[in-house]
Amino acid sequence: MKKDKIILISFIFLVLSILFFCNSFNFQLNESAVKIKENELLEYPRGAGQWNLVNLTINGTAVGPNAHNWSWVESQPWFGGGIGSEANPYRIENITIANTDRCIEIYNSEKHFILQNCKLYNSSQSIWGMGIYLFNVSNGIIQNNNMSQLNYGIALQICSNITIYGNYLMEIGIGIILSGSNRITIDRNEITAFQEYLGNGIAISSGSQIQIISNEISKFDTAIFIDAVLACNISSNRIYDNNNGITEMNSFGGTEINIFNNDIFLIYENAINIDAYRPNCIIDNNHIYMINGSGILVGQDWTHTDTQICLIQYNRIELCNKSGIRLVNANNVSIKSNTLVVNYDGISIEGSARNNLFSNIIENNTNYGILLDKYYNEFLLQPDYTYSVSNNVSLNTIRSNKNAGICCNTSGGNVITQNTIDNNSKGVYLSSTSVLNQISNNVITNHNESGILLIDRCDYNTISENRINYNYCGVNITQNSDRNELIGNNMLHNVICYTIAEDCDDTSLVDNVCSIEAPDDFFWSIVLISALSVAIVSIGIWYYKRRK
Repeated sequence: MKKDKIILISFIFLVLSILFFCNSFNFQLNESAVKIKENELLEYPRGAGQWNLVNLTINGTAVGPNAHNWSWVESQPWFGGGIGSEANPYRIENITIANTDRCIEIYNSEKHFILQNCKLYNSSQSIWGMGIYLFNVSNGIIQNNNMSQLNYGIALQICSNITIYGNYLMEIGIGIILSGSNRITIDRNEITAFQEYLGNGIAISSGSQIQIISNEISKFDTAIFIDAVLACNISSNRIYDNNNGITEMNSFGGTEINIFNNDIFLIYENAINIDAYRPNCIIDNNHIYMINGSGILVGQDWTHTDTQICLIQYNRIELCNKSGIRLVNANNVSIKSNTLVVNYDGISIEGSARNNLFSNIIENNTNYGILLDKYYNEFLLQPDYTYSVSNNVSLNTIRSNKNAGICCNTSGGNVITQNTIDNNSKGVYLSSTSVLNQISNNVITNHNESGILLIDRCDYNTISENRINYNYCGVNITQNSDRNELIGNNMLHNVICYTIAEDCDDTSLVDNVCSIEAPDDFFWSIVLISALSVAIVSIGIWYYKRRK
């Protein structure tokens, strides 16, 4: 009996052991199956750039069994999901394409899509190498892609409602190019040229409602090139080490180009160059420095033009080897509240009319603070000079420029009023037949030459109600400058109050107040010491002769 119990217990133990073993084996199998299933889930979507394709072409209107339309996209293993709506756009992502003429092409689509985290390059440097090309496409986002060694990075033709955001375009011939496209945003891209100082970082032709925001662009011939574009905002970009910064050209009848809050430096020609035909141009609050040409150039060479509205305000412009702000054949431009320091000229106006320059701070420039000058236009049918006339220069602070504070050269009918002009070599300088100018209500002080100088046939100018103090000469009129008027000026504490050369006829002097600079205490100290020295030497000589 006891033996039977032992056998029964042993049998039960054996059965339990077998069941436990089988259960453990089954658990291990199930765990392995789970791990396999998890690995299958992790395989999709793959990491950035892990789908290697030869080319990707999508045509939204294509039909037929082999049509590469959006239905075909949905069937591909690299498809990232979405249904093509605004709330749930198609996603194309994590693709690498190399060494093809056009890496990704999309045609004829209105579906919403996101193209992101792709790596596109062309080490063969084919002449048509292009990263992304969109034709007749709307409602797309192109973001966080890497493109390199391509002749064209991103190209849009006849597209709308596209955002290009956060892409890296390195060693590119032309970074982003748009043609005939509307409602485009280009934001926070980094764009660097393939070959130094060739091509364009961003080039836009014949479009509208373009936003270019917070991009970094370097080493191109022109960082941003705009041609015939309506309603364009260019803001908060960092543009450096290019031949040209922002250039807008040939835009007849365009409207609203706004350039503001940009940081533009290390430019080898001009930082901002605007076609004078452009109406409604605002250039506001940019920092422009270390420029080999001019900081801001508005104008054209071939004709004398009118702008509807062009406003240049609140910019800081420094270290330009030419002018801080330069107008050439440009009319009706307002230049106000800018700071222009350590340029060649602070502001130069050449062959331009009816411009307003007011409330600017212009200091420590190498040549003139403000220059109003003629311009020789060789592109006219009969090449000739155009003249700067009827400009208004008022309420500016102009000091410590190495030549004159304000110079008019062969310019007429300008109004120079209520400026503070201090510590230049000359205050206001009229030369070479500058006629019919009005110089009034200015404060002109501390010039080691003349407060106001008229030279070489400067006729019919009116100098009135100015305070011209502490200069070497208050007013100097010379070299056949005739029929000028000095009315109601205070010319105090100058070494010479005024001088009028004999060859200057019919100068009118009315109600001016003059006083010559009185010698100061230092002067009298020198006189006294000199007199005492002479007296001591004389007494010494007299005493020596008497002893003999």
